[in-house]
Amino acid sequence: MIRQAHPLRPIVHRCRRGAALVELALLLPVLGTVVLGVCEIGQVLRVHASLTEAARKGCATGTLPGSSNADIIGDVQSALSDSGLPTSATITVKVNDIIANVATAKRNDKVSVAVSLPTAQAAWTGSNVFVLQSSVQSEVIVMLKQD
Repeated sequence: MIRQAHPLRPIVHRCRRGAALVELALLLPVLGTVVLGVCEIGQVLRVHASLTEAARKGCATGTLPGSSNADIIGDVQSALSDSGLPTSATITVKVNDIIANVATAKRNDKVSVAVSLPTAQAAWTGSNVFVLQSSVQSEVIVMLKQD
């Protein structure tokens, strides 16, 4: 007598059970690489947004009357610290495209604050597969001096 499968239950061959494990073993490195890449790119975008916010905060401080470069640097470092980034970022303050103290700026002078950070200082992994470790992320914000 020939045994037939139940109409709602498919026949499972015992030799196919190991195939799923082999397929998982082949796909797991690819899936792991994709997940790691998404995490690294996400970190790059988070760092860029944090640098933008820090530069904006510093530049807004620099446009106020009576402010100095020390005020700007303090605000930028505070914003970087609040977002979990190292405060050793390079901060450049310019007045009318010349490095100067904002205390010397007059009304409607252009004040720019640039904040840059090496990618290696903000990376989650030590890998340079997705983002080069020698690269530098930076942001520049420009505003006019107020009275």
